[in-house]
Amino acid sequence: MTSATDRSVPRHPDPEVVRKAEENFAIMGLTPEQAVARFYELIADHCQLCLKTGRVPNTETLEALSEPKEEMVVYTSVDEMMAEFYDADPTHHSPVPTRPPTSG
Repeated sequence: MTSATDRSVPRHPDPEVVRKAEENFAIMGLTPEQAVARFYELIADHCQLCLKTGRVPNTETLEALSEPKEEMVVYTSVDEMMAEFYDADPTHHSPVPTRPPTSG
């Protein structure tokens, strides 16, 4: 019997599809092998095909997505997260503009 690790993943029969896909993998900073591995991880973790995306994640986002859960920073609230963000870079100001008082 062939184990899952002994099999290779077949390539798409249309060379143009392969070319376009590999161009997009390169934009995302992935090799075809990494893209297939990520696809397998999505299926294993979510038991569904997660194919529709609105945007191509950048390299930093892809690295964050593949970070082990044990290494992720978890916050108990948005306030806690934003406090750390502002403490890390005090030049940032609140993203929420304040409204001038209305005259009346």
